[in-house]
Amino acid sequence: MSKENTRSGSDTIKDYGKGAAYMTGKVIDAVAPYIPLFDVATKLIKEIIDLHDAAQYNKNTCARLMERVIDAQGAIEKLKRTKKINEERFRDQNFYNTFQRFTNILTKIKVFEEELSKMGNFRKTVEASMIKEKFINLTTEFDSTMRDLNFSMMVDNEAQRKRDFESLEEDHDEIKKLILYARDSVIDKVEKVVQEVQVMKSQLESKVDNHDQSADKPVFKPPKIDTSQLQFCRSSLAPHNKGRIKKMYKGVVEVECKSINLSEKAKVQTYLAMIGKLGICPYILKFLGLAKIEGKDVQVSEWTELGSLKDFYDRRDIGWETKVVIARDICRGIAFLNSVDVFHHDIRCENIMLTGRYEPKIANFDLAREFNEFSKEIPDMKVLRWMAPEKMEGKRYDTKCEIFSFGMTLWELAFEKYPYDKKFDKQHLEDLKRYVTNGCREKIGFGKAKDQNESAIQHKLKEIIESTWHQDPDQRPNLGELLIKIEELSEKHVEPDALPKIYPDKQLDLDGSRYCADFEEDFENFTLNDNPDIKTIMPFEDGLKIHQQIRKNESSEIINEKRKKAWECFSDNADMGNSQAKYWKGYYLWEGYHVEKNREEAVRLFKEAADDGVSGAQLRYAFSIISKKEKVTPAEIKEFTTYLTMAADKGNHVALYNLGDLYLNGKFHVEKNRELGIDKLKLAAAYGNDAAKKLLVQLDVQ
Repeated sequence: MSKENTRSGSDTIKDYGKGAAYMTGKVIDAVAPYIPLFDVATKLIKEIIDLHDAAQYNKNTCARLMERVIDAQGAIEKLKRTKKINEERFRDQNFYNTFQRFTNILTKIKVFEEELSKMGNFRKTVEASMIKEKFINLTTEFDSTMRDLNFSMMVDNEAQRKRDFESLEEDHDEIKKLILYARDSVIDKVEKVVQEVQVMKSQLESKVDNHDQSADKPVFKPPKIDTSQLQFCRSSLAPHNKGRIKKMYKGVVEVECKSINLSEKAKVQTYLAMIGKLGICPYILKFLGLAKIEGKDVQVSEWTELGSLKDFYDRRDIGWETKVVIARDICRGIAFLNSVDVFHHDIRCENIMLTGRYEPKIANFDLAREFNEFSKEIPDMKVLRWMAPEKMEGKRYDTKCEIFSFGMTLWELAFEKYPYDKKFDKQHLEDLKRYVTNGCREKIGFGKAKDQNESAIQHKLKEIIESTWHQDPDQRPNLGELLIKIEELSEKHVEPDALPKIYPDKQLDLDGSRYCADFEEDFENFTLNDNPDIKTIMPFEDGLKIHQQIRKNESSEIINEKRKKAWECFSDNADMGNSQAKYWKGYYLWEGYHVEKNREEAVRLFKEAADDGVSGAQLRYAFSIISKKEKVTPAEIKEFTTYLTMAADKGNHVALYNLGDLYLNGKFHVEKNRELGIDKLKLAAAYGNDAAKKLLVQLDVQ
């Protein structure tokens, strides 16, 4: 640019300032032209970061873009704080033009991230060369503009390029897998309805924003079904179908008719029209339309012969291979909903319907909400059992909450029972909230697998469930990763077109609770060693099972033999650093089982295991500090309380009872705190501690 043009450009900005001074009667502010640009850039950067946080696909590529805009965010804040020093730059037309281009690049990055992170755009993103080319063009332009603005970047160019390439390759491999697994059943369906659903959602949001919930002229309407097309159909006499209204639609399609309240007519009809569109996905219950039966409004949906998944597992046991297929299809349905920007909000087995062919259908969208909307508080204990800890604390519901609920549903399907059913009843809602928000979860322990394939399924399901349960939402897998894991599990361990494996109720030992003393196993051959050069050790879990099989009415010879095997297992595994084994080795030393008592060594092992987070060890170490001592020092009391609290925080009911007693009565000179003491006693009682229940009755506490 020539000096003349530069001068002219500078005069332009000065003229802007003079006009502002004339209007406001204040001194020219060189920053004034940039204020709208700062606002635009800040808003775009926040939107790009939010897109990254919500992204379920191409997460790594989105992360590389986010890293750059975070650098820009810091540079802009620094520029705003040092405006006096940078006054000359603010008056430079070239700098102004470059900043304007910078906001345009941010807009392009935002649009690109939106395309990358949506399943509906997979056909566009499957061409790796196209994505790579667009990414390189955008980042090159961004990096160049950052340099022109003299904005510093935290990562050097060579390291950044390497990370960029690795992220592009990793994401492309993930998308190829997703297209391989879910193209026909999910991706193609998303492409067909995503725009219609988006328009319907915007219509719903508009009605809420304008408080127009009672208008009777909906833009979108669900299909109307003439009553004459719904013919009598004999329902199954099975108990689970009692109360359900079954009809034959057009003489060929079995349907269910459920009553519905249409008081908010426009909103409900638009909502139902949207639900009708979702039925294009084979894993969502198909809503066919509205009808009137005996003067009452009903919604007509496809018939599901087996009822809800919850009803079904209450009547039958589901084989592990069949559980995997059901879990896979539910996950596909959730991925579809996510890709059209719809949350279910209440994923659990009771809201999954099963067809006569054992196909799961996500249903009961009564609590479903539009994307990015605050969901209403749901105080119902049944719903709370599946709820993410951050949602319990009142935070916005998002995909990470849905993934947590899916993980709880996987646990429910695996063990065929409600989560926390024996720990908390409906009277202990707040206790359950505290339990989950403190990071505690249900136990995952399987019964004996019938073969290697079943064992591999159990191991992988445990891994998947635990990943979805992470206390930190950002550490949970995204939907793309989750779907691939379950698809690969199904592909590897379930035969294509295999018949469902269904058994009589309570036949399978799902959680090991039926594993008892009459288990026929030759303990002499518990560990096999075909390699004389390698000394193998019995797995810790097998040693623990041997210990748990010991019965008081057995002969002393049998008891001693079992304790010998358990001791050897605990000792070997403890020497290898297994924390649980350290605790059990310490327990055997404390009690003198198979070996001479050595309580000093036992205490040392208890402390090591306690510091590794083993709750039983934390409790035993705590009491070892104060046992058989006439006088306990303040330091010992502090250590005792610390370890007792650690055990209580992990849900140990004995620790909770003793901690409650400690605070309630001010024992060991601990300051009395009746409220805290009663809270701990309530938790202990909820876990089934009889002493806590008795004490609460004496205190007349509900």
